[in-house]
Amino acid sequence: MRIIIVDDEDNAIRDLELSLKEIVPTAEISTATKADTALELFREREFDVAFLDVNMPVMDGLTLAKEMIALRPMVVLLMILYYVILGKSGLEAVWVAVIGFALNFGAYASEIMRSGIESIDSGQREAALALGYNENQAFFRFIFPQAAVRFIPVYKQEIVSLLLQAAKLLQHILR
Repeated sequence: MRIIIVDDEDNAIRDLELSLKEIVPTAEISTATKADTALELFREREFDVAFLDVNMPVMDGLTLAKEMIALRPMVVLLMILYYVILGKSGLEAVWVAVIGFALNFGAYASEIMRSGIESIDSGQREAALALGYNENQAFFRFIFPQAAVRFIPVYKQEIVSLLLQAAKLLQHILR
């Protein structure tokens, strides 16, 4: 088992490492005090478990976790969901896969829409407000239609990607 510990405090790393060596003596444990060092380690090798400090300078543990998940294929997310997060829930593997694909798709889709909306110049909103529209009207009548033209092609591609990933998983399950 390969484990990575990321914390900006050396004492916390040492204590956790000692505890883990007692629990899993055969584990290969890597440590990092900075998020960028941890990402490099994560790119070089695969880890089974990651312990991340939530409060770190430059990049916090949640952002680091997001970066790490982006580096791994969907199968790793599904394994984490099935064996770690939902392991004792009694859910069948197919339902865990549905949850995993929904979470993954939701994360990418929201990011696609956010970037499309942010690509619209703020002057469009200001002009709509100057014409007497409220915030909701300005968004749904002016901002969103312009953003949709930009993000819908990428959104469609994400749907195709979701279908391909689900088909590959289903093919693997039915073997």
